[in-house]
Amino acid sequence: MNISSIFPAYEAYENYSEGYRKIIEADDALVGVKYGQLDIYTKKLIKGKVSDDAILVCKPDQLMKYKVGTCWDQSLYTYARLKKDLDTANVRAIGYAYTDTHNRLTTHTTIIAKDKKDYYWTEHAWYEQQGVHGPYKSVDIITREIKSYLPKNSKILIWKDNLNAVYDKLLAQSKDISAKQFATEVFNFK
Repeated sequence: MNISSIFPAYEAYENYSEGYRKIIEADDALVGVKYGQLDIYTKKLIKGKVSDDAILVCKPDQLMKYKVGTCWDQSLYTYARLKKDLDTANVRAIGYAYTDTHNRLTTHTTIIAKDKKDYYWTEHAWYEQQGVHGPYKSVDIITREIKSYLPKNSKILIWKDNLNAVYDKLLAQSKDISAKQFATEVFNFK
């Protein structure tokens, strides 16, 4: 008996290109990561409201160690992993800020990766959209799709479709990344 008769998806997985498998593997590595924030000093889960200076945005090794992070932490992980596994030109970090139907400010970051001619949107932190989406023929099509999932009457305030230089800078620094620093660097919040 071969493995594909027990797990039909395995045969399909074996037929995927190496690049697409790397995208799936990066997303799968986040299974078990819970949505939450850690204290930058104690590395303990935050309960309640604290200053943005006191919130840790995990670098990839920290995220794998503590298994807690927001979209910011998870997109940093996915970006770093795919940048290592794929041609750097084929990985793109995006981020946006919007007000929802209750006029609350919300931010989100995610990753788009390219394999051959196709683009994929990989998402873990946004529970309703978890997984690898695609293939798509362009980044613009992914952008439109992401925007279509935002709550009705949302107003997009910031849309940054290439944060690679910012992510590279954050990942290269030796000190911990605070939520305040991340928000300032990525969204120009003061």
